[in-house]
Amino acid sequence: MPELEQQTGEMEVTLEDVNQEPSKSTDTNPEDNKGTTTEPGKEGESDSKATAQDDKKAETDESAASKALKNNVAKGEEGKAKEADVDTYAELDAISAEGVTVAPETLKSFKEIAKANNLSPEAAKSIVELQVNAAKKQVEDFKALQASWEAQNKSTYGDNLKNVETNCSRVLAELDKDGKFKELLALAGAEKHPATLGFLKNIGELLLEKESVNPNATVSTDDEEVDLENFN
Repeated sequence: MPELEQQTGEMEVTLEDVNQEPSKSTDTNPEDNKGTTTEPGKEGESDSKATAQDDKKAETDESAASKALKNNVAKGEEGKAKEADVDTYAELDAISAEGVTVAPETLKSFKEIAKANNLSPEAAKSIVELQVNAAKKQVEDFKALQASWEAQNKSTYGDNLKNVETNCSRVLAELDKDGKFKELLALAGAEKHPATLGFLKNIGELLLEKESVNPNATVSTDDEEVDLENFN
C-alpha cells in the first residue's frame, strides 16, 4: 500500500517539525543590559545622595530668597527715610496775603495732617490758599468797619473831632497807668470806636464837673495837661 506509506512519511516529517526546540531569539544582545544591573544596597545609597542634594539646593534657594527679601525691605525703609526728609509741602511756606500770614506752628500741624491723609501738594496748597484768602477777607472787612467808625465820629464831633481824640488820649494816659486798657483797645482795634471816644469823653466831663469852680482847670498827666474845656 504505497499510498499509506507515503502519507505516513509525511506525517513523520510533520511531527518532527513540531517536536523541534523553539529557536532562541537572536534580537537580544547581552551587551544591551550591561551596566544596568544594580548591586544590592547601592540603589538606596544613590537615592539618599539625590535627596540630600535636593534638600541642599532647596535650602540655598530659600536662603537666597530670604536675603533678597531683606534687601528689598532695607531698600524700602531707606526710601521711606529719604522721602520723610523731603518736605513735600514746602511750597505752602510761601503762601501769604496782604495783612495775613500763616503761623509756622499752624502750618507745621497742617502739613502733618496733609501727609497722614495722603493729600497731594496741589490739594494742600488749595486748602491753605482758601484759608488765607478767607482771613484776608476778614481783615479787609474789619478795616472797612473801622473806616465806618471814623466816619461816624466825624459826623458826631465835626471839626472838633481831632481835639476830642487828643484829650481822650490824655485822659487815658492819666487813668490807665500800666497801659493795660489801652493795650486791650489796640488788640480789639477799637481805639477809634465811637463807644471808646464817648466813654473817655464822659470821663473828661466828670472831671470837668469836679473843677466847676474853675471851668478852665486842667488835669495834670505825666507828660501833658488835659484841656477839660475842649471835651465838649
